[in-house]
Amino acid sequence: MTFQDNSLIPLLFGEHNAHLSYLEKMLDVDIANRGNTVSIKGSAKAMQTTEAVLQMMWNKLQKDNDVSISDFDAAVKFARGERTASPVNGPHQAHENFLDEKAAIKGSSGGRSVAPRSANQSAYIEAMRTHDMVFGVGPAGTGKTFLAVAAAVEMYRAGEVERLVFTRPAVEAGERLGFLPGDMLEKID
Repeated sequence: MTFQDNSLIPLLFGEHNAHLSYLEKMLDVDIANRGNTVSIKGSAKAMQTTEAVLQMMWNKLQKDNDVSISDFDAAVKFARGERTASPVNGPHQAHENFLDEKAAIKGSSGGRSVAPRSANQSAYIEAMRTHDMVFGVGPAGTGKTFLAVAAAVEMYRAGEVERLVFTRPAVEAGERLGFLPGDMLEKID
C-alpha cells in the first residue's frame, strides 16, 4: 500500500510505529514500512483485514487529522465483522460504514458526529433510520443507549419528531428484571 500525503504518515503509523505493531499483534501479520509505502505479509484474510484497517484509518486521518490506538482497535473489530448479516438489510460490507460521515449521527455530541464503531452499531443505526421502532438487545457497554439517544436528538433537530420522551432507567425488582418503578404519570413527568 502507498499513501500519498507524507505529512500524515507519522500519525498513521504511530509513535515508534506503535499502530503498526498493534496491527501486527492483533492480526498476526508482518508489516514493513519504508517512507510512505507499507508491505504486509501474512494469510490472505489477515492481509486483507490489515489493508482495510489501514485504509479506514487513512480516511479518518484525512478528515480529522487524528487517530488513536482505540480507533485502530475499533477498526480491527469492525473489519473482522466484514461479512456481518444485518437483520434489516442482509449481508453488507461492514468497513464501508466505519466512521463514515453518511453512517454517522450528525451533531449529537457537542456538535460532533457519532460514528458507528462496529458492524452491529452500523446495523443498529441503519435500523433506527429506516424503522419506526427498534429494539436494541445486547451486553452492557456496547453503545445501545448512547446511539439511541444520539439518533433521537438527530431526528428532533431535523424536525422528524416533535418531542423526545425519556423514562427513568430500569431497575431490578426481585425476579422482574427491567421493571420501571412508578405509575404512568411518574414515568412520563
